[in-house]
Amino acid sequence: AFKAKLAGVDPSRQILTYCTGGIRCEKANAYLIQEMGYKNVASLKGGIINYVQYVESNKLRSRFVGVNHVFDQRLGQRVDGELLATCISCGSPCDVQTDCANTHCPRPYTKRRFVQCADCAATLDGCCGGACRDETAVRGRKDALVLQDLRLRADLKR
Repeated sequence: AFKAKLAGVDPSRQILTYCTGGIRCEKANAYLIQEMGYKNVASLKGGIINYVQYVESNKLRSRFVGVNHVFDQRLGQRVDGELLATCISCGSPCDVQTDCANTHCPRPYTKRRFVQCADCAATLDGCCGGACRDETAVRGRKDALVLQDLRLRADLKR
C-alpha cells in the first residue's frame, strides 16, 4: 500500500513524515530513502508528542487538533478540546479510545481498540457491544464456578 500510494511521485520531491513519537517515522524514512530512492525525506523530530510539548511550552496554537493516540496505558494525549470522533456505540462526539474488555473478543485484533463514551462504556461493561458484554458475563460465571470446583476438590483432599 505504501509503494502504491507513492507511485509516480518524483523521487526528488520533499516528503515530510510525522507519527506519535518519531520512531516509526525513522523506520519509514529509512525505507523511503533506501528502498524507494527518495532523496529529500524528513520527519517531525520526536513526533506529535514532542510537538505538543513545544507548542505548550511556547504558548503557541497547535496545528494538530484532537487526540494524539499513543500505544501505552494512556491510549491518548489530548492536544486540544476539539472532538473529532464519535462513540462506536451511540454516535455521540467522543475521543476516548479503549480496548474491548472481553479478552476473547471476536473482532480482528486491529479493530479491538475503539472510541467509546463513558455512558456506553458503563452500560456495556467496557466491551465493544452487547454480545461481548454477555460473553464476558457468562465467562465470568464459568470462571467463578471452575474456581469454586477447584476449591471444593482441594477441601475434599484434606
